[in-house]
Amino acid sequence: MSQADDIDPDRSLQEWMAYALRKRRAAAGMSQRDLAKRATLSESGVKHLEAGRRPFRRAHAELFDTLFDTDGFFVRLWTHSQREHDREWFRRYTGYERRADEIRIFQPLVIPGLFQTPAYARALLEPGRLPDLDGTVSARIARQEILDRADAPEVWALITEAVLRTPIGGTEVFREQLGQLLKIAKRPNVTIQVIPMSAGAHIGFDGGFVLLSIEDERVAFVEAQLSGRLIRDEGEVRELAVRYDRIRAKALSEDDSLSLIASIVEAL
Repeated sequence: MSQADDIDPDRSLQEWMAYALRKRRAAAGMSQRDLAKRATLSESGVKHLEAGRRPFRRAHAELFDTLFDTDGFFVRLWTHSQREHDREWFRRYTGYERRADEIRIFQPLVIPGLFQTPAYARALLEPGRLPDLDGTVSARIARQEILDRADAPEVWALITEAVLRTPIGGTEVFREQLGQLLKIAKRPNVTIQVIPMSAGAHIGFDGGFVLLSIEDERVAFVEAQLSGRLIRDEGEVRELAVRYDRIRAKALSEDDSLSLIASIVEAL
């Protein structure tokens, strides 16, 4: 069974688009190679779209409406998909994270998941009464392997000073966590900066988010209670990128940020 056979049009609008594309192509008597030539896409690109491994862009939707004369069908699906709550958000997000060339994180509440120790992650997740706490902690820690790859992504992380002064898990757990943060910051592909409390109000008070760059594509992720939202709309991603830069303008330099973290560790 191919991955395309696993597509369920009832699961999400993105999968409905993948399913519809496959059906329209087959009805038109075209192979994936034929469609790739007609649409000036790569054959692998068509395969990824039909298997749901790559999200549709508006340009794809417009192109397929033109090719199949579907009177805006794909564009309407794409438009609604941008507003959809994605129940598969974590699986999709980690897929993007594994393939990312660059990851930019703004986290105003806790140490980012890619930097967490097992003990800190457990203390953070425990109040949520998860059915499989051990499995969830292990999955979070396993994601950190991307930092050790030969082609590890560039990671920029902005955290607030409040994160550094909230001892989740107690003193010992928190001291270990801040110590790990300092070790991770020594990696050539990781930059950590702190927004000090003295910065006052800034646009980051609206909440945290992550920006991911994968080859020529950029997506964003915003987490909320009970859910998460992957953002693929180019305009929204661009707006979040501008916000990231504005937040970073309020941050301490990299050296001053690490000095602040070290001073907090010493005081614990």
